[in-house]
Amino acid sequence: MIALTGQGSGTTLSIATLPVWQGVQARPGIRASQPFSLGFAGPGPIRQTTAPEIVAAVLDGYADESYTFLTKPPGSSAWADSLGDSKIEAVLRHCGGKRPGSILEIGAGSAYVAERLIARFDGPAYTIVDPAVRAAPHPVRLVRDYFPAADLAGERFDLIIGFNCLEHVPDPVAVLRAAGRCLAPGGAVLMSYPDVESGLADGDLNILMHEHLTYFTEQSSRWAAAAAGLSVAALERQDGGIVAVLEPAVPPPPADLVEEPLIRRAGGSLQALLDGCGSAIRACLDGGGAIGFHGATNGLNSFLALTGLGDHPAIRVYDGDDSKVGMFLPACAAPILPSRDPSYPANDRVYVSAVTFLPAITRFAAQCHRLAPERLRPLTA
Repeated sequence: MIALTGQGSGTTLSIATLPVWQGVQARPGIRASQPFSLGFAGPGPIRQTTAPEIVAAVLDGYADESYTFLTKPPGSSAWADSLGDSKIEAVLRHCGGKRPGSILEIGAGSAYVAERLIARFDGPAYTIVDPAVRAAPHPVRLVRDYFPAADLAGERFDLIIGFNCLEHVPDPVAVLRAAGRCLAPGGAVLMSYPDVESGLADGDLNILMHEHLTYFTEQSSRWAAAAAGLSVAALERQDGGIVAVLEPAVPPPPADLVEEPLIRRAGGSLQALLDGCGSAIRACLDGGGAIGFHGATNGLNSFLALTGLGDHPAIRVYDGDDSKVGMFLPACAAPILPSRDPSYPANDRVYVSAVTFLPAITRFAAQCHRLAPERLRPLTA
């Protein structure tokens, strides 16, 4: 199922067809599945190298009135709010006690972070630029456009933030370069995005998504900053993500970026996940056992589609986000159950499909269901 071709900077990891993740839905059934590939499109980080027309259709969808967020933005559920709160804490950690007079948020998804930072910093001028945000309350200014937007020409900001947006843009270096030009003297750019290094190495299918165009590691994060004329003032890796604080500088030209070994390791790990883990789960189910998955994620959806396990009646899917309960993964016939459901400990094994939250889920399973740690394992190779 996983194909590796080429060598060096020409190495490509391909999947003939991967479900296009559109979130959970009211009924099961995969609506769209497209080819997917990773490789190198010129100097820089690992990039999605899927056919241009497929990538273009993904990008065009952001500004469509019917667009639905793959990860619900803060303000839509308790779980989404907790993610928003973690973003706010990242800003507060890295501001060093300084109060920015003006903030620009790129790809906000909602006004949740804006409202709370305005209150915390005692009323800075706040602008959101995002074509997918429908409305924002006063005094937040909303520019429904992609960054850099013509409406922002000539404006300068003390702080520019972007949470989980840089991986979605066709040219992240150009976005960072434009952000640097929009900084006021003494200003900074704070960006967060997925850290793919361990996920690709371990075979975590959650990493692969048609909407994610760039796949950052710590090394490629530093490369992209240097290529954009910025210096890395701070870089934090935690819970599968990177938070980078960038400042204007005249850094040396970026060194050669060699990440071909990571793509090759990813190909082997992903194939091992589908063959080894998939076979073990099928054997358990065929023997009359029951399997639970904790985390109604895009990676689990892809795993069930690629292995053909999604229709088995002895599969259960659990999630701690109440907004997902009763809904379906497109590739799974079973409705999503709350993580506190009494059926949880009855599973022969629970695979943690929300891999980056493995420690927290292991603690939850022990405290809520008295489940021994050895009965849980990550959905990786």
